[in-house]
Amino acid sequence: MKDLPSAINALSSLDNHGLRADPVAYADLVKLCIANRAARHLHIHADAAPPETFLDNNLLNMYVKFGLLDDARALFDAMPERNVVSWTTMVSAYARARASSEESVKLLKMMRGEGVAPNMFTYSSVLRAAVAAREPRMLGQIHCGAIKHGLESDVFVRSALIDAYAKLGDPGDGFRGFAQNGRCDEALRLFVEMKRAGFRSSQATLTSALRACTGSARMEMGRQVHAHVVKFGPAAARDLILNNAVVDMYCKCGSTDEAGAAFARMRVRDVISWSAMIAGLAQNGRSGDALELFESMRENEPRPNHITMVGVLFACSHAGLVDEGRLYFDSMRTLFDVEPGREHYGCMVDLLGRAGRLDEALKLIEEMEIAPDGVIWRTLLGACKVHKNTSLAKHVAHRILELEPDDEGAYVLLSNTFAGARRWEGAETVRGAMRDRGVKKREPGCSWVEEEMRIHAFVAGDDSLPEMESIIGELKRLLSRIGDAGYVADAELALHDMEAEQREESMRYHSEKLAVAFAMTRAVVGKPIRVVKNLRTCADCHAFAKMGHKPINP
Repeated sequence: MKDLPSAINALSSLDNHGLRADPVAYADLVKLCIANRAARHLHIHADAAPPETFLDNNLLNMYVKFGLLDDARALFDAMPERNVVSWTTMVSAYARARASSEESVKLLKMMRGEGVAPNMFTYSSVLRAAVAAREPRMLGQIHCGAIKHGLESDVFVRSALIDAYAKLGDPGDGFRGFAQNGRCDEALRLFVEMKRAGFRSSQATLTSALRACTGSARMEMGRQVHAHVVKFGPAAARDLILNNAVVDMYCKCGSTDEAGAAFARMRVRDVISWSAMIAGLAQNGRSGDALELFESMRENEPRPNHITMVGVLFACSHAGLVDEGRLYFDSMRTLFDVEPGREHYGCMVDLLGRAGRLDEALKLIEEMEIAPDGVIWRTLLGACKVHKNTSLAKHVAHRILELEPDDEGAYVLLSNTFAGARRWEGAETVRGAMRDRGVKKREPGCSWVEEEMRIHAFVAGDDSLPEMESIIGELKRLLSRIGDAGYVADAELALHDMEAEQREESMRYHSEKLAVAFAMTRAVVGKPIRVVKNLRTCADCHAFAKMGHKPINP
C-alpha cells in the first residue's frame, strides 16, 4: 500500500474495532511513514502497536531518522526486550548527535552489562562518538572492547579505528593495539595501510611494527620497517627501546650478522640490548660468540639479569659445555644476584639431557627450590627420546600427565621414545591410551618461508598447493643429491611399526622438507633460505637441512 492517508485510516479503523494490525503490517507502515517523512501520523498509534522487538526496532529507526531522539529513548527504555539491533540503533543515534556522544559510550557499557554482544556496526558508531568527544582515553577503552569481542580485524571497525586514532593525534596507537594482542599479521597489514594513507610513523609505532615482524618471523618486512627507523636519524639512534626491537627482530628471524651490525651502531646499550644479542647468538648456533659477548658485558656494561643468564645457559646447553654451564648456574646468586627461576632450571635440564646425564637431570628437578612445571618435565622427556631411555621416559611422562592430564605432547614424546628404541608394541600402547582418553594432537607441524614479503606455509600431507608438483620434483632431486653424499633417512623416527621402506617414505614429505624444496625453486644466489616452524624439527629433517647446507657437486 503506497497511499499513506488510506493506510492511516485503515489503522484507525482497526483501533476503533478493538483490533490490531500484525507486526509485519506495522513494519510496512513505518517504512511508508519514513518514505513520506510523516512520523506524526504513526506517533499517535505507537502505544497501540504490538510489542514485538523487531517492530519496536523499526519504530526506533523511524524516530532516529526524524531526529526525535527523546521519543526514541523513551521507547527504548520501555522496550521489554532489546537485542543488538535495538542497542546499536541508539548507540549510533547518540554518536551522530555530537552533544550526546558521551551517552553513546555509556549505552555501550550498559549493553555489555546486559550481556548483549556489540557487533561491528556498534563499534564503528561508538568510535565516532569518541572522536566527537575528543577523548583519547575513551578511544583506548573502546579499542580494547573491540579486541575482546574479536572485531578488531573487521574492515569497518579497523577503518574506524584508523580514522579515530588519526583524528585524535596518533594513528600508531591503533596499530599498537593489534601488535600487543598477538595479531601480528593484522598489525602489519594495518601498518602498511597507514603508510599508504600517508601517516608518519612515530618511534613507538615502529617499535610495535618490529615486534610484529618478530612475532611472525617476517624478516623482509622487518627490513622495510628498519629502513623507516634509519630515516629518523639521530633521534632513532638514541631510542633504546626502538633499537633493542631492531636487534631482537634480526636475532629472532635468524640474521645474527644484521643484528650484530645494529647492536654495534647503538650509541647507548642497556641490559636488554646485551641480553637480546647474547640470546640471539646462542639460539642461532653461535654459542661461542654468545659467551664471548657475555664476558665483554661483564667487563664493560650493566650487570646481567635473569634474562641474560637464560641466554648464557642456553649457549652452554647447545654447545655441550656442561662444566661451564654448571659454573654459571651455581654462581648466579653470588656473582649477579640473580635467583634461579624455572627458565634457568629448564636450561640446565636441557644441558644435562643433551649430554646424556639423565639421572643428574632428574636429580636436579627433584631438588628444585620451586615446583617444576610441565615444560621442564617435557625437556627431560625429550632427552629420554634422544637417548632411547624408555624406562625413565615412562616415569617422566607420568609426572607430566599428573600436572596436565590432557597434554598430547607427553603421549607423542613417549610414543616416539618407544619407536626410536624400536619397541613398536610400547609405541602402539601409548597411542592406544591417547585414543582412549580422547587426546588428539591439536597442532599439526607447519613450516613457512617468506618470499617477496609473502608467507608460504606447508603442512605434511597437504597437496593442495598449485606448485606442489614442482616442489615434489625439487625435493626428490635434493634427496638424490644428498643421498649420494651419505644422507640416509632416519626411519626409526616413524611413529608406528611398519616396513623400513614405508617408514622412510613417511618421513620424506615432512613440512620442513617441503618448505626447503619450495624455497630452492625460488632461490637467489647468495641469499639464505630461512624456514620457520611452529614445532621442534625432527632429527631427520635436521639432518636433511645440514646435509643440504653443505656444498654438493651437481
